Amino acid sequence: MTTIRYNPLTFSEKLKQNGMGESLANVIAQQQQDMQSMNDDNLVTKVYLSTELKLLENRLTIKLGVMMVAMVGVLTFLLKHT
Repeated sequence: MTTIRYNPLTFSEKLKQNGMGESLANVIAQQQQDMQSMNDDNLVTKVYLSTELKLLENRLTIKLGVMMVAMVGVLTFLLKHT
């Protein structure tokens, strides 16, 4: 995964160069950095996602197998008792 580096000082300087006041530029730059770090905490890796999908696939396979066995049992019962 590519890491995006965010420099709030550079961002703040660009805002100030384009006419924004220093205190407001600093607040916006800091908030932007906080939002970026919150997003980083919620990202998943391909390895994690792959592992979770494999676990889900295994659980679904087991459930489908149980349902098929139950269906065969019900059909067998019905065929013998009709």
